[in-house]
Amino acid sequence: MFKSRTAVGIICLALSFILFFAVAPALSGASAGTAEEIYASEYIPRGRLIEEGMLKKRTVRGGVPGALGDLSAAVGKYAAVDIVEGDCILPAKLTDRASGAADVLGSLRDGEYAVTLEISSFSGAFSGQLENGDVVRIYVNGDGGAYVPDELNFVRVISTVTSDGTVRDNMSMRDPDGNPLPASVMFLVCDRQAALLFSFDNKVRYNCAFVCHGTDRRAEGYLERQRQMLSKIGEPNG
Repeated sequence: MFKSRTAVGIICLALSFILFFAVAPALSGASAGTAEEIYASEYIPRGRLIEEGMLKKRTVRGGVPGALGDLSAAVGKYAAVDIVEGDCILPAKLTDRASGAADVLGSLRDGEYAVTLEISSFSGAFSGQLENGDVVRIYVNGDGGAYVPDELNFVRVISTVTSDGTVRDNMSMRDPDGNPLPASVMFLVCDRQAALLFSFDNKVRYNCAFVCHGTDRRAEGYLERQRQMLSKIGEPNG
């Protein structure tokens, strides 16, 4: 009887080891090996309102950590970055507020203006990289040479604009070779900056020097320095 009970105990112990080290991990791996994630079924440019028809759901093995699995978590939000077709949707790619040119123009505060300037010798490589929020320095080039007015040391870019008036946000990125190059830049300026720009005659040419992208942690610091400088200069004479 004692030997029989010992044998049963050994068998139970062996089965528990098998269950713990083999069966349980296998079952756990089977359930954790797949995940539901939503992805872009078409190209979604930054600032575009995301609609249900732009997204699809798929079951993947492993999946991208943090990827959203519910359409309702993305529909009604805006693309914070350009999302290419097939990209899974991460929270970092979404925003509750659009960041495109149309959104900026629709939310201008008192004393803020959007000014578009034609930029001389505007290279395609440089112009194609400018995005909303980027910081540049504006050079004024006249008979006395090129210089940077104190009011234009650090200016925020809203968007670039092609010669036919197309804003960068509305350009298709599926066929970049077919898009005309930007010819001008739309800037966010205050009263003082706008008055200065409008005071120049049509012989003046403008050039831009890139300072940093809007995503750079230095961007807000540069713009704050410009605001402080403008406050010392004061409002334009009426």
